[in-house]
Amino acid sequence: MAQVPDKRRPVLVTDFEGGIKDWDSWYTWRKLPKQSPAALLLSFPLSVYQLLVNTLDVTTPSSGKPDSRVPLCVHLLGPELELNFIPLFSELALLLPYHDITLVMFGPSVAKLMEAAVAEGVDDSPLRRSVEGNMPIFKYDAPDDLGSGSIQIMLHPFATWDQVELEHLKSNHPDRLPDALVALNAGLASYSSWLGVIGTAYERNIPFGVTEYAEQSLEHAIPAATRRPPSPLQEIAFNPFHRPGQRQLPTYKMPNLHNGFTLVV
Repeated sequence: MAQVPDKRRPVLVTDFEGGIKDWDSWYTWRKLPKQSPAALLLSFPLSVYQLLVNTLDVTTPSSGKPDSRVPLCVHLLGPELELNFIPLFSELALLLPYHDITLVMFGPSVAKLMEAAVAEGVDDSPLRRSVEGNMPIFKYDAPDDLGSGSIQIMLHPFATWDQVELEHLKSNHPDRLPDALVALNAGLASYSSWLGVIGTAYERNIPFGVTEYAEQSLEHAIPAATRRPPSPLQEIAFNPFHRPGQRQLPTYKMPNLHNGFTLVV
């Protein structure tokens, strides 16, 4: 008996007319009703997609082919909320067919999580195995008919990402510097630690893109972080995959959105 197609299943993303450009197109492709709260959480992986494909131009959904897969290494800096729903980043494997994605998470919250896993001492914990064996905390392979994209997510014990850490990474993986750096709701103007990251990314010619809550924050971010005025290439853009709804801060009267705006650092 022939298998009945699942009407809830999306099509291969490169066969979807018009592509995935915003929440309207994503919901249509995913065959979800607009009442679905998916966007409240999927804003994080979809914002990474926006940064890689439309902000930094690192890759496109059509870059990979069945006989020519695209390896893609991305470092996600400063994740906090994202650690609560790591499996949702599997959406990237569907959005980028014939890609093999390695997403490495760095940051103080990541380091604390890994320290807690070691202290807890549960031998068969996936997190403990990830810490001690340098193994992915999560892996996903998309079905063949949806592009067989793959993603593995790694947690890195370094609390910060700068020149020292990058040299250590090079010594262990000399042929695999990241293809891109991304940070969500980064707060470039709020944390001095970004200065070292920006300098290293510039020296190594690594594309670096961020999202931020408010457009005004990004207008002040580069001068605050680098002590230099922004260049014409550092264009601020509205992120079509921001989390729906205004961020609840009564002191702000202007748009203030989770992953609201993007910037090429």
